[in-house]
Amino acid sequence: MLYTWTEVKTTSDPRKHSWPKSRGSFCHFVLYKENKDTMEAINVLSKFLRVKPNLFSYMGTKDKRAITVQAIAVLKITAQRLSHLNKCLMNFKLGNFTYQKHPLKLGELQGNHFTVILRNITGTVEQVEQAMTSLRNIGFINYYGMQRFGTTAVPTYQVGRAILQNNWEEMIDLILKPRPGGMETLKIKSLH
Repeated sequence: MLYTWTEVKTTSDPRKHSWPKSRGSFCHFVLYKENKDTMEAINVLSKFLRVKPNLFSYMGTKDKRAITVQAIAVLKITAQRLSHLNKCLMNFKLGNFTYQKHPLKLGELQGNHFTVILRNITGTVEQVEQAMTSLRNIGFINYYGMQRFGTTAVPTYQVGRAILQNNWEEMIDLILKPRPGGMETLKIKSLH
């Protein structure tokens, strides 16, 4: 079959030619997800939409082991097409669609809000009340998960355990501990 240049261009990427000029190029929406980190969720969405993951933008990553809600933007995908995904995605919901001229950018977040649920607590009522008072008045350091430390030679559960045990010296040692190839690489580079 013979195609003209216009037909080939239109067939290869119909989104470029059917997007209204008066509409912002980015569809912003809220993503509700359970037990998936941000990149896993975007990869799932991109597969269902048959687009590349780099069309999506967001302001920060959310942890895997949680129920999270976050703002996402995607280039030239309609709200209607996105809302259809709600029928086939498990543990995901998309909503609050708006069209904007700009994508979201990492670091644009002005803050997070967390609801933490503690289960299987042991201790006396007095100990639990004292811990909850401390949590309410002082707060806690949020140093859990790969989002905070990445994958390193030190498993993050060890850092978390040290924090929970108020063993601050061990926590700092674990975080700052030399990694295989760390100092050797620096020494080699400094010699040249």
